[in-house]
Amino acid sequence: MFRLKLVLSSLLALFCGLVFGQDEGPRFRLEGLEPNQSYYLQWMDSQGTLLFEQNVASDDTGHLLWSVPTDQAGFILDQLNLFELNQASSWLSLYKGDAELFHSEWVVTAEDFEYERSERLPADVQAFELESAAKDWVLCLSVCNNNQMIIGCDNRVKGPDSAAEVIGISPWRQVGRLSMGCTGTLIAGRFVLTAAHCVMDGNNQPRTGSIGFSPGQFKQFDGKPYGTFYAKRFFVPNGYNNKSISETNKALDFAILELNNAPGIPAMDYNYLSWGTIDDKTPFSLGYPYDKAPAQSVWTCGSSNDFIYHPNVWINGGEKGLLKMTNDGAGGQSGSAVYVFQNGIRTIVGVLIGSPVAECQDGKIWASRITDDVEAMIDNAQVYPPNGNVIDFRWKVFNTTQNPADLPPDL
Repeated sequence: MFRLKLVLSSLLALFCGLVFGQDEGPRFRLEGLEPNQSYYLQWMDSQGTLLFEQNVASDDTGHLLWSVPTDQAGFILDQLNLFELNQASSWLSLYKGDAELFHSEWVVTAEDFEYERSERLPADVQAFELESAAKDWVLCLSVCNNNQMIIGCDNRVKGPDSAAEVIGISPWRQVGRLSMGCTGTLIAGRFVLTAAHCVMDGNNQPRTGSIGFSPGQFKQFDGKPYGTFYAKRFFVPNGYNNKSISETNKALDFAILELNNAPGIPAMDYNYLSWGTIDDKTPFSLGYPYDKAPAQSVWTCGSSNDFIYHPNVWINGGEKGLLKMTNDGAGGQSGSAVYVFQNGIRTIVGVLIGSPVAECQDGKIWASRITDDVEAMIDNAQVYPPNGNVIDFRWKVFNTTQNPADLPPDL
């Protein structure tokens, strides 16, 4: 399984297009192959018409590079009818001798040949949230196991390295590492959004011990500019079962932590947005992957990801929903807020939860969705007694078994 992603060799202006030489069309790169080997590449449309073929060879790093000449790119655009259609299906195959290594669908758009970003992002979007790029299309074999879900190329981008890049700066100050190894996001004064499987054990029982939230953490040691705030209780959807990986169950894989004290940091917005609103938006997330160095550093997913429609985006009239995306993830990123830019504001629409390996191999990672009902549940958790007088029976409420004093900044 592989996925195509556009990546840029530098942080380019948001609205720039790709400019190719006079005789050079789009360039492509496939990663994850054996080094210094010969291959045969074949690209066909959905009717079996040959669009492009070439004998190619991988370099000593296992990368395979090729380009489509400008006149050939024009033929492909015409053959796929991309002068009239928004997108068209095609198939890319790679052979080594007579053995077909992969044969996978590639949905092509005209922008693949002259890319221009259509989504307008607000001015405060930082370099970390954008994707580092080469003027190439890059194809990579996915890495899919129980701990890593890297769909195609790994587009995660390292976040801040210093307190100066975090203190007072969104979204870094709002996102923090949880002491059990997950990620959480501050959504109100003392309330943190994360994944239910982070606070429930394999027997579907609440985890014991303390739960600390370190907003703005950028490394393991001397990297907690706001300190650590401990939770006194947490809320898990009543119907959630940590032993089930069904889509309808994982749609409930979200939880709320109630801290003893407010960190005094502006919260990130959360809201139900319709599928029609988010369908063409970029799903961003940032968290603390175990597979990146330095340890416990924060990474963002980059800006080349998409939502993928499927029937369970909306379940039981909005009682819950499941988002599927092309984001990359690994252990430690569970609980990360999935957000989009709505009217220039970062708005949380889901919680990153991973997915079964087969889904990753099919190019998808999951997030529990904030539907209108889920939004109401999150609102109600904040006024659960003694904070207010609303008892929402859709929540199970657990007190933490250990509740130490908050810790000061560690820099």
